[in-house]
Amino acid sequence: MVIDGSGAPPIGPMDIVVEGNKIAEVRGVGFPKVDIDPERRPKDATREIDGAKMYVLPGFVDMHGHPGGTEQGTTAEYVFKLWLAHGITTVRVPGTGNGLAWTIHERDRGARNEIVAPRIIPYVFTGLHVGIGAALIGMVLGEMLVVLKGLGGLIVVFSNSYQPAKVIVPLFAIVAESLILVTIMRRLRKRLMPWS
Repeated sequence: MVIDGSGAPPIGPMDIVVEGNKIAEVRGVGFPKVDIDPERRPKDATREIDGAKMYVLPGFVDMHGHPGGTEQGTTAEYVFKLWLAHGITTVRVPGTGNGLAWTIHERDRGARNEIVAPRIIPYVFTGLHVGIGAALIGMVLGEMLVVLKGLGGLIVVFSNSYQPAKVIVPLFAIVAESLILVTIMRRLRKRLMPWS
């Protein structure tokens, strides 16, 4: 029996033909509580798995998954296999402690069947959103503590000269800069990844 994920009741009996790791065909081979018609079955199968009295579902999609790593006490390969064992065939990865390059590398290895893993979709923009905030904080702190220039330098100068009204101006500029960068990032994400 096949559950197609549309909300419809299970249908079957069905034969599912897999070619090269992909479903090539789903074929009805009869009706419930009626013997399977052998003429309707696909021919020349190299391997057959008898799924009588079983159900087949579409793979689940994990919209937010972290593959783990040795610092979390387990290997990513173990997590990949665990996901697959639970029926998760696609994972959107918003970030890992291993970095974006590692995630893309593992995605490519999985696509080439070099490792057993679900489809991995790196979700780059989560890291970029976090990175914008960290970059702005680092910039302002550097200006405040090291060079005494830019917006951070203005905050220090006006604070030390007891001019609180003037301290507000660079703070508003930092907020405006943040909003502009976040807006650009959102538009970029919608343009490059409209499904997200």
